[in-house]
Amino acid sequence: MPFPRLRKWLRRVFLFLLLLFIGVAVFVFFIEEICEFAPPAATTGTSLLGKLQEHDKYQTLGASWHKEEMEISLLTIKGDPYLRGWAAARLTRSEFARLEHEMWQAVEPFRSNHPYQFWLARKGVYLFFYDQPRYFPSFVQEEVYGYACGMDNNYPEVSSPYFRTLHYQALYDSLPHVFSSLRGVQNCTSFAAWGNATSSGHLMLGHNFEWGIADIWEKHRLLSIVHPHEGIPFVSVSWPGMSGVVSGVNRERLAVLLHGVPSGHEQWKGTPVTVLARRILQEAKNLETAFAILREAHTSLSQSFLLADGKSGKVAVVEKSPERTALRGVEPPACVITCVNHFQSAEFKGVHDEDGSARRLARLKELMSRHSGKIDANIAAAILRDNKMAGDVSAGMGHLHTINSSHVSHSLILDLSEGKLWLARGPRLCGQYLPLSLTSLFQEGPEATFVHTAGIIPVDSQFGAKQLKQLTTWQENILQWQQKPEEVSKIIGVLQSLNNDHFLTMVATGDFYFHQNKHARAREWWLKGFNHYPYGDWPAIIKKRLSDLPK
Repeated sequence: MPFPRLRKWLRRVFLFLLLLFIGVAVFVFFIEEICEFAPPAATTGTSLLGKLQEHDKYQTLGASWHKEEMEISLLTIKGDPYLRGWAAARLTRSEFARLEHEMWQAVEPFRSNHPYQFWLARKGVYLFFYDQPRYFPSFVQEEVYGYACGMDNNYPEVSSPYFRTLHYQALYDSLPHVFSSLRGVQNCTSFAAWGNATSSGHLMLGHNFEWGIADIWEKHRLLSIVHPHEGIPFVSVSWPGMSGVVSGVNRERLAVLLHGVPSGHEQWKGTPVTVLARRILQEAKNLETAFAILREAHTSLSQSFLLADGKSGKVAVVEKSPERTALRGVEPPACVITCVNHFQSAEFKGVHDEDGSARRLARLKELMSRHSGKIDANIAAAILRDNKMAGDVSAGMGHLHTINSSHVSHSLILDLSEGKLWLARGPRLCGQYLPLSLTSLFQEGPEATFVHTAGIIPVDSQFGAKQLKQLTTWQENILQWQQKPEEVSKIIGVLQSLNNDHFLTMVATGDFYFHQNKHARAREWWLKGFNHYPYGDWPAIIKKRLSDLPK
């Protein structure tokens, strides 16, 4: 009879599916234990560092130390990789705890409102990035593991400290994959000028680093002086817990500055670009070695690296995607090079050119030409603080397509010929730029005074604390308008009085007239906003408003 055989076959299929389901469920349930990173072997014990010593103005742990000076957090770490990481964790313990808390607070709404999606995403990260350590050099793995062992584990429900901290190193690479909106918030601007372009003939660099949730990174900005057990000491401006580099210079006066490029050629896995920048500073004494490191590496996203050598005076931009690497220099007698968030070399012609990056480049070139022959630290600061479009057109405060969008995470100026660094004090770029000697940073102990008050660049005379408060108030009201458009009449006066030149104020004014059934006036203001440098999805949103107007 065929039915008994059919029932037997069905039982076997059912049993197989049941076992498969149980196996998958067990795998998913225990995926953290299965896919957890195996930590690297620590080469030395932390007992060699002794106990953390508290002094009046600084802390020490072995040969490493941490201090605050004029609101700049300075950290020097020495020793083998594991000890450097462990010392950094103990010396910046409270700063990192606050930073980690704010990072997780930023995603808490998603975590609370979508617990199952968050749970699945967490499992997916374990499964997909099980091989993450292979993309990190061994010395970075050991340094990060040391940091993980020394930090407070405040989020055990998320992951183990080492798994979490190693992933923090790749945030700069991974977040644009997960949150596509961040691709348009990589507003980094840099320039180098030398020879006839500067007042002294020195090689001068300026860099605004802006990425993602800028308030967090600015609030917890850290200037690290790293003395590797093997390699070249270097200075890096980043944040606690960061072993990679986004802005830095080594003792050989070789500087590297990062600029994200949303080229559309991203891949999910590769060596984080911040780790490549770290390798350059720790291993390279010249541009040729730096270029070789970048050419041989495989990255997951596109990036521009501005490289400058204070000894030889050579400057170049390396434009790199996961598939190609191009070197962009300048032909004499040109003494200026610029870098924003799109590729400019012939090798990448036709690659996505984001409007905001192109607008910043046009304004940057205009300012570099205007100040040619006069560029010094003060002029460099004025360029980095600029908040207008080409032609000196005002686009309003806080416009995301200006050189200074008031969202800058950190800003610095380098005189590589003299060996001097100016770091913006904040808030944003309103405050002073504080000068520090690279020689002092590499050679002096924590008892030294590092900020040379005689060379301080004064606060911004055009955009100070008052204007920043006005901008913050305007942004709060813009958010209120976007959440409750029908209540625009209550806040339109505030928007116009605080930031009338911004296209969003113009769009809100159009909404105000639309709700009063004054359609001609609404059209007028919406068109005005559409023609005044809208960014993001706003051009399409304004077009939709215009098309929906009664004929």
